[in-house]
Amino acid sequence: MMKKLLILLLPLLFFNCDKEPDVDASTITGQWLLVATLQDPGDGSGKFIPVNEKRELHFKADGTLRTYNQSFCNSIASTKNPVNTYTYSEAANTITVSDCGIISSTINYELKDGLLYVYYPQCIEACALKFRKFED
Repeated sequence: MMKKLLILLLPLLFFNCDKEPDVDASTITGQWLLVATLQDPGDGSGKFIPVNEKRELHFKADGTLRTYNQSFCNSIASTKNPVNTYTYSEAANTITVSDCGIISSTINYELKDGLLYVYYPQCIEACALKFRKFED
């Protein structure tokens, strides 16, 4: 009797497992969740460290970027303005920050291995953020 019950329940386990959403990570347009930050002591030995905070980037098809609990205004850790709008260029792999009350600056990004890497020019040592796409 237990064998029959197990045989009936086993397929349910496979179909009920959560699976990653099917998203196109080859384009920046869509919604991204921060998964790790690069921490480097300045000697190039830095590693990406997983994060538990919810910081998101929403790249829209019109070339704007909306941020949630993420700000590029002052530093990589800044959340002063939890919702900001910026422009980005997918062709140039750049994000232009212009609404922070500071002079416009450009931040580079890269799509690699299905992840989005954002690099900050104002850092003395290497610093970057790693995002995973969760919705197109």
